[in-house]
Amino acid sequence: MNMTSKALAGALCAMVLSCGVAKADLFDATGTYSIPSPGSTFSGTLTIDVIAGTATSADIVVQGIGEFPILFSSGQISGHWGISALDVSRTTEIIMDFSTPLVIPPNPGSLVGFNGGLILGADVQIPCPGEPNCALSIANGFTGTITPHAAVPGPIVGGGLPGLILASGGLLGWWRRRLNAAASSRPTRSLGRWGRTRPLTA
Repeated sequence: MNMTSKALAGALCAMVLSCGVAKADLFDATGTYSIPSPGSTFSGTLTIDVIAGTATSADIVVQGIGEFPILFSSGQISGHWGISALDVSRTTEIIMDFSTPLVIPPNPGSLVGFNGGLILGADVQIPCPGEPNCALSIANGFTGTITPHAAVPGPIVGGGLPGLILASGGLLGWWRRRLNAAASSRPTRSLGRWGRTRPLTA
């Protein structure tokens, strides 16, 4: 491998190290709901371990109602999967069901190898005033999709600025060696008693 190839390989390695990939098990949940306000939206993320087949976190924002960042439960339902998440006060809950592709009811849903699905329904509930073990629905009619989160380049250890400095140093070293090699191959003449030389010029 010549010096040019080595320098280019070093620069390419530095550029590759300066980028990372987003987590493969992060999914976007987006859609709309119709009750009580038609056309209202919701969005957020679900973190799913697609190897173990478990949901590990949720953060859903429902327009006009609030944010649900606490995953409370997650489990199989016939042919699909269900989760519930709480708001920070733990008094309001969203319950959401979504499809798991390649599963045919009445077989249970599975998140192993999950790559997205359709939101089949959801319901936002609050406790019934003065009644134990009772919930009151305040929003429903949810539809939407769950899709893999878009990959976003990110820094990793050894990347970014250190990688750029390393690549620049490699290119500078290669350029200096190239200049020295070119200078040593040209005829020279003496500059006097100190014995210094310089390349002959035309």
